[in-house]
Amino acid sequence: MDFKKIFLIISFFSYLSSFSLLAQEKKVYSMPGSYISPEKDTYWEIEEVYIYDADVQVKVNIDLFPKKINSSDTLYMPTWIAEEELLDFESMNYSYVFIINEKKIINE
Repeated sequence: MDFKKIFLIISFFSYLSSFSLLAQEKKVYSMPGSYISPEKDTYWEIEEVYIYDADVQVKVNIDLFPKKINSSDTLYMPTWIAEEELLDFESMNYSYVFIINEKKIINE
């Protein structure tokens, strides 16, 4: 290999390494009727969704929610979903729990 090819390869990989992708799995909590949104320069990949009250946790059909939410998007929580019927009718005080993979791209 000549010097020019080596220089181009090193330059290309240096450019790629200047972008780092940070990912973190976390839980996001929300109440029915409210909304959630990722921070600036961040997006979420929704892995699982649950509703829960004080005693019971029920997995929600993930197809009801988008797979990916960008920082410019707002996700509104439904005030009623079918899985709610599996919770205790006396409490009717439940929350959504989103298991998300939060990703942020930083240009160093």
